[in-house]
Amino acid sequence: MKKIISIAIAILIILGGAFFAVRTLLFPVKYKSDIKSISSEYKIDPYVLATLAHFESRFDDKKYEKNSNNGILRFSDKSSTELAKELNMSGFTPKDLVNEKLV
Repeated sequence: MKKIISIAIAILIILGGAFFAVRTLLFPVKYKSDIKSISSEYKIDPYVLATLAHFESRFDDKKYEKNSNNGILRFSDKSSTELAKELNMSGFTPKDLVNEKLV
C-alpha cells in the first residue's frame, strides 16, 4: 500500500512539473516586470494584462507601421492618441507604441 501511494505522489509531482513546463513553452510571457508595475499602478490584474497582450500579439515585437495596429496590445493610431489624451500623456505620438520603455 505504501508503494502505491509513493508511486501516485511521484506521478503527481511529475505531471505537475510537466504542466508548468508545457504552459511556459506554449504561453511565454515577456515583460513580466512591466506587466506587474503597470497592473499595480492602474489596479488591474496582471494576468488580465498578460492574457490581453498574448491574445493580441503573442508578445511579437514589430516595427511601427502607419495606420496599422501597433504595440503589444495592438492599438490603432487614433485610439492610442485618444487614450494618451485621456491619460494626460504629453508628447505622445503613435510611434511610441512600439517603444517598450514608454508603453
